[in-house]
Amino acid sequence: EVKVIKEGPVYLQFDRLTVNLNEPNLVRYLSVDITVQTDGKYEEEVKTKMMEMKPVLKTFLTAHLADKSIEDIRGRVGVNSLRREIQDGFNAVLFKDGHEKIQDILFEEYHVQQ
Repeated sequence: EVKVIKEGPVYLQFDRLTVNLNEPNLVRYLSVDITVQTDGKYEEEVKTKMMEMKPVLKTFLTAHLADKSIEDIRGRVGVNSLRREIQDGFNAVLFKDGHEKIQDILFEEYHVQQ
């Protein structure tokens, strides 16, 4: 069997997640549809680890997002810092050796509902 190694970025669907935001006087939800970017040479490894660790990743995401206020996630700066925080969290969960294989977190959908 010949393994084909892709070059350059590949995009792996993760999941859609909807979480209550940390807003004291209002009920607001953040709904995100997450795609993970990795290098083609890591595609199978990342895909396998994401499936194996999906409950842990979803729990991390739920807790992390539920701690956010509307101000934390507003605008370009808020969205981009959230992407980086999720990337760091996923890498920490999936790759204990510190060799980060997730290069970016992309939001296919990003909605704040109230």
